[in-house]
Amino acid sequence: MASWESAISSLYGNSGPKTVKSYNVAINACGKGNQWQLAVFLLEDLKVRTFQPDVVTLNSLISACREQWLLALHLLHEMIQGYSVDVISFSAAIRACERAGVWQLALSLLQQMKEQMLQSNVIVHNSVLSVFSQAGEWERALLWLRNMKEQMACTTISYNTAITACARSAQWLQAIHLLSFESFESVSTDIISYNAAINSCEDSGLWELALQLYGQLQESSLQRNVVTFGSIISTCGNGSRWEVAMYFLQELQSSDLQANLITLNASLMACERSQRWSTALQLLRDGLNTTLIPNIVSFNVAISTCGKAGQMLLVRRLLLRLNRLGLEPNLITCNAVLNSCVATSGWEQALAMLHQAVLEDLQPDLTSYNAASNACVSASRWPEALALLKNAALGHLDLDRISYTTAINAYERGDKWQEAIALLASFPGEADAILFNAAINACADQWQKCVLLLNQMQQDQIQANIITFGAIISACRNSKEWREAVHILGFMQRSHVETNAIVCNAAINACGRAEYWPHALQILVMMEKETIEADLTSYDTLIAATASCGCREQAWMLAADSRPLRSPLEVLWALATVSCNDAEVIHAALVDVVSAGRADTAKLLWCMGQLGVSPVRSFSRQFLRDIQGRQLEDLILAAGAVAPHPELTFFYQLQQAAEERIVALQPSALVFQRLGISALGLLSSCHLAQLLQQGFVRCVQRCMQRVGRAMDSCEGPWGPWPRPRGPPEVTADSPSVAADYGDRAILYKPEGWEVYGAHTKRQLSMFVRCLGDRRIFSDQQHNLGFLHRLDVPSSGLIMCAKTYEAFYDLQVQLHAGLFCRDYIVLSHGWLPQSLTHIQAHLISSSSGPSLSGGRGKYSCTKLLSVAHIARANWATSFSQLLIRIVTGRKHQIRSQLSFVGHPTVRDALYTSLWTFSDDGKICSRNWLHRHRLEFQDQLGRRQEVISPLPQDLRESMLHLRQNGLSAAGANLGFQ
Repeated sequence: MASWESAISSLYGNSGPKTVKSYNVAINACGKGNQWQLAVFLLEDLKVRTFQPDVVTLNSLISACREQWLLALHLLHEMIQGYSVDVISFSAAIRACERAGVWQLALSLLQQMKEQMLQSNVIVHNSVLSVFSQAGEWERALLWLRNMKEQMACTTISYNTAITACARSAQWLQAIHLLSFESFESVSTDIISYNAAINSCEDSGLWELALQLYGQLQESSLQRNVVTFGSIISTCGNGSRWEVAMYFLQELQSSDLQANLITLNASLMACERSQRWSTALQLLRDGLNTTLIPNIVSFNVAISTCGKAGQMLLVRRLLLRLNRLGLEPNLITCNAVLNSCVATSGWEQALAMLHQAVLEDLQPDLTSYNAASNACVSASRWPEALALLKNAALGHLDLDRISYTTAINAYERGDKWQEAIALLASFPGEADAILFNAAINACADQWQKCVLLLNQMQQDQIQANIITFGAIISACRNSKEWREAVHILGFMQRSHVETNAIVCNAAINACGRAEYWPHALQILVMMEKETIEADLTSYDTLIAATASCGCREQAWMLAADSRPLRSPLEVLWALATVSCNDAEVIHAALVDVVSAGRADTAKLLWCMGQLGVSPVRSFSRQFLRDIQGRQLEDLILAAGAVAPHPELTFFYQLQQAAEERIVALQPSALVFQRLGISALGLLSSCHLAQLLQQGFVRCVQRCMQRVGRAMDSCEGPWGPWPRPRGPPEVTADSPSVAADYGDRAILYKPEGWEVYGAHTKRQLSMFVRCLGDRRIFSDQQHNLGFLHRLDVPSSGLIMCAKTYEAFYDLQVQLHAGLFCRDYIVLSHGWLPQSLTHIQAHLISSSSGPSLSGGRGKYSCTKLLSVAHIARANWATSFSQLLIRIVTGRKHQIRSQLSFVGHPTVRDALYTSLWTFSDDGKICSRNWLHRHRLEFQDQLGRRQEVISPLPQDLRESMLHLRQNGLSAAGANLGFQ
């Protein structure tokens, strides 16, 4: 029986007369037992029995009402009005204010004491200190302690209370100062002093300082208690030193002290901070196997720990165990599970958990909605994320920075950068760097908008950090704006923001993509000066950039410099990138890879394909065994290597696995410059292997058209361009519209015009913009709407998409072999009728010629000799060719014809200077014309567009026939 129950039984069970003293004893007992309602009842019963309460009665009642500070103040007011009052009365009332943290009332009570001519003592002053401590007013507590020392002798309790006030406000420096000052003032310290000082280090994670205090405690004569161990375990946990926390837990278990729930939960929290989920489960298991039964806090921490590690199955098991123990899940449990869904992108589980919390009346808060919406964003379910945040706002929850950041991230996943910027502008408070960074990430394909947001940050005096600059440089990289990327990198250094390898790699990549490798090399040199360790990403980007520009010697030097950083497979990767032709070097690298043991078969197969090595069947079989765990990018790497050596089983399983992954992806993930290229590359590889399944083509086509429709949804209806009257006028001066099919059109490109790229003044992309204002015509990530290119000195037909849906539809046709590109070419020499295919690997170069016949990408060209023309003396001859390309490599026709000894007429890159000069008598430019395109329109009907030979090429043919001899086949002519 509790002491208050005994006191009540003694009061009412005793047959003797009741006195005020007996009531005082009972009220005092009720106060100690937190039974303030019963204490108030006893006071009323005392008055009913016509007893007059004394000062002891009311003091005991005020002490009993310490949790009800308004009632305590009311009783004190009654005492002042009609009863005697003493120091104890005010001290009890001040302690009631302590619970509520209303320090202003405590000071007013102290003033009333002076008005009652009562002399305050150290107990009263300590009570006021406690009020300051409870309210988190550590500065007032220190000032009050200083004033106390001037009036009276402070006690250990005074200093302990002040240390606790500093500890609660994470003012560890002040707490340590007070602890050292106590011994100087000859005030004895106790275990409470050290526990409070150790606790002050907790929030700051100062575990080393906590260990020093613990060492001082051991050197003293004071005995450690459970609170000591709980405080130091919590401090080590906050400092991410879970090993040290576990050491003290073991020391506690080996001591005479009994561990309690506080130490258990502190140990679990230490594991949570360091994401040691297995250790946390073991601690929980040990607690369940002893008399120490974990509570709901223990399970909440364990669930949070497993959730952060992505162990969703363990989270479910913990929930089941929690229910079996009869523990009621609370809102913290719900939020822990929701945060687990963020780590695992489990948006469906998050929505189900949030719905269950609503049904069970747990009253989800903003943390709940933020976590659930974050889980949806992680899974690219951005519409669901926005709907959740809208529901939170409708439920009268004030959205905070996390909510707005999550919403902006949702818009990023949905490729809605305009909405992201608008949401940033509507933020009700002062935006910070986190919000701006989210908006900049949402504008990843709009580098100008990113720069504008950076300028706005400067105007708002918001300090940009490394994440800000990294995102802007990445946006410049995506748009090949290398100058702006280098400028932003320099501005970042001038802003004294520390640079790291990731940001430098993005700038190097921007220069590499734009084929300005010398500037990328300067960034690498800058990294060395600033002792930023360059990684393989830096070197690989530079090697690829220099190799694509034809600077193979520089690429070889970079590959040699980076060799110490590379594994055997990475060495092989570098050799493939620089298109090594040394068979002995390639063989030695392959032997090293095989000797090193298990390697990434996707990467290995790609390297073998690039180096012209026939893939070993065992490697492709190994890849198929691991295909379930492969990403879409891995599938394209392997497919490209095996395509020239088709295997029925390999490509069947490859397409099956790819279809599963593509269908599961959201439209935003299949954007052209993201995973869309990989999906289209798979189509191309399977087509080259002649093992492309129609079901796979239809699947990719449906998914890609869905991507295009989603991107077109923010634009108005499109319309056809004005059709020219009669047949299109073909001149050498300006382009024209050859055919218009509503959402796609065929343009005629004269010689001397560039499709896009800004290498010449005459840009076909500018001509298209003059015909209509469409978003895709300014989108460099989607090639400004163009399906393919054509060399500047050549002429012919170009396909252009007016909408994103048409663009993706045409890309599928192109990669699946459903889009035909036919050319008319005049080449040197007498090309035999038997030569109908040219199959050769090709290495493209951004500034020089493409090299055929060595290493590189597999390329295939179909050709037909339709006529031969010989000069009168038979010293020279020419062949008229109809050509259809199977693959679309840069300069493929010109390079491969040169490779077989029949270069095109008037080709400066692939003929000698003497031949090029002599060809000037025949034609003024490269004799190559794309004369026919065949494709499907938006309704799936096959369409054909033919362009006749331009005037200059017709005149050159007439000149040849008048001055030469037409041989067999000349009568076929050109259609």
